[in-house]
Amino acid sequence: MFAFSLTEFDPLFNVIQRIATRVTANYFHLPFLRLAAVLDGVIIAVYLCRNWRLVRWTREFLRRFVKVESVPPTVPVYFFVALFLAVFLVETAHLYHQRFNIPFAQIIEHLGFITDGGLAPVIIGFLLEPTPLGISFVAVGVLFIVERWRLNFERKFFWVSTPLVMIFAFVAVAHYAGALNYIAEQTQPPSTFYEEHYLDPKEIKISLPEKKRNLIVIFVESLDTGFLTKADGGAFDDDLLPNIKKLATENLNFSQTGRIGGEIQCYGTGYTIAGILGYLAGVPKNVPLLFGNVWKPLGGEKFMPNAVALGDILAANGYREYHLGGYDSSFAGMGSFFKTHGNAEIFDISYFKRAGVLPANYSVWWGFEDRKLYQFAQEKLTAVAQQSEPFFFTLTTLDTHPTGYLDPQAERKFPAPIENVWADADKQLGEFIAWLQRQDFYADTTTVILGDHLYQDFSVFPADFFTAPSVTGYHSGERYPLNIFINSPLSPKFAKNRQFSHFDLFPTLVEAVGGKIAASGLGLGRSMSSGEKTLLEELGYAAVNDQLQRPSRRYDELWTLPNGGAKK
Repeated sequence: MFAFSLTEFDPLFNVIQRIATRVTANYFHLPFLRLAAVLDGVIIAVYLCRNWRLVRWTREFLRRFVKVESVPPTVPVYFFVALFLAVFLVETAHLYHQRFNIPFAQIIEHLGFITDGGLAPVIIGFLLEPTPLGISFVAVGVLFIVERWRLNFERKFFWVSTPLVMIFAFVAVAHYAGALNYIAEQTQPPSTFYEEHYLDPKEIKISLPEKKRNLIVIFVESLDTGFLTKADGGAFDDDLLPNIKKLATENLNFSQTGRIGGEIQCYGTGYTIAGILGYLAGVPKNVPLLFGNVWKPLGGEKFMPNAVALGDILAANGYREYHLGGYDSSFAGMGSFFKTHGNAEIFDISYFKRAGVLPANYSVWWGFEDRKLYQFAQEKLTAVAQQSEPFFFTLTTLDTHPTGYLDPQAERKFPAPIENVWADADKQLGEFIAWLQRQDFYADTTTVILGDHLYQDFSVFPADFFTAPSVTGYHSGERYPLNIFINSPLSPKFAKNRQFSHFDLFPTLVEAVGGKIAASGLGLGRSMSSGEKTLLEELGYAAVNDQLQRPSRRYDELWTLPNGGAKK
């Protein structure tokens, strides 16, 4: 596969990053350095707007007391603006690449939702990281001083160097954001992978027992095995997840290893809506080139309307579907997915505001915190359990989204805030499962806990923990999104030491409520209880992942009806 790399610049950026990070981490909090950074910014700002009347007194002050004369006209303003932006953008992109390495498809898909939920604060917080800002101010400040007193470049130097600086910045940012590899992936010849391996649920007989089991699926934000103890295959000395560990040990857990584990994260399943699509429809979220929020231009108000998902299968068998999340369900098309596939009733922050349960201006983290999520879940489940129809109830947590929301009621018993975030999330989940087990409807209910994807902030893990990182960035070392099947009728022959993905849990969820499938699987998934090999076991992770990144006509058809019209 084509892979573009600026490897010749990586060592330089790494050295700068390490020095700047060490300086900002150890010394940036000191008052005199904060003051120096502010003064540096003020001096540059005054220079850039030196012709404004409002700053003439500042220029006079600098001339008299700091002995800084007016900058000669040979130093154009646009060069220093371009230099600052270039250094800032490149260093921010490099920091992002080292810390998150989020797929570029996720970036362009989420561009349309920057103002929704908690995405804007996350982006703003990252852009205000002290390291890129500090490096940018220092670079501009140093060159400004050197040029002012020593170099005196000719004007033509700036005419030539300014566009070169911005071109280099554009290419470097595109490289670190993964844009160049993404373009290379999307411009490859179409793959026939789906024609050969996609098992269309519309063409497969699926039957459920006469006595239906309820299904509750809890998507725990970023829950992966890396947060387990070192003894359990994780990265931490302290036991952050005692309740989750107990649940995984006492119930059914499909694993890559012989210990507690989960599935390999393949291309197109590395963020929330993509992971949910993989679990519930057996396909990845592959964003076509030039189509960011693909469900809008291709599917109208419907999300992947020509696919059959778990919600469709259960709705056809008399289930009522509900989805609860502490965010605005318009984000990333989440609400549209659940409405399209099962006509789910959506309980999001907008719903609770309209109902008067939350104040109109209420906003915590991405919407409302998990403590309220579990409270609302208990209330809604108590109500829906009184109905005669079986129910399919999904809920998505948010507190553990990078960089984490530490609830005011959470215990602070660990040194790192993110450790306390996860410990509190584990406690809340354990209490919710205990509540479920006390309910009358529990005996007829299968409960499944799924980590929607890997935790995306690499900085919380020790550097030596990633023993086998994939070059694609989608499969990170030996971390796996966790799965736990509680009170299910499943009795697989082999649950441990399996090679499997999100997709394989799609048919397995059907079987978790007693469903029978007249095939080896559904979508790209193969039943984990059938004894059949998964695609990863049959073809290998690298081969499957490579095919998932390629364009596919059959995959595109899932977004539109065969006649090309969008389902309304």
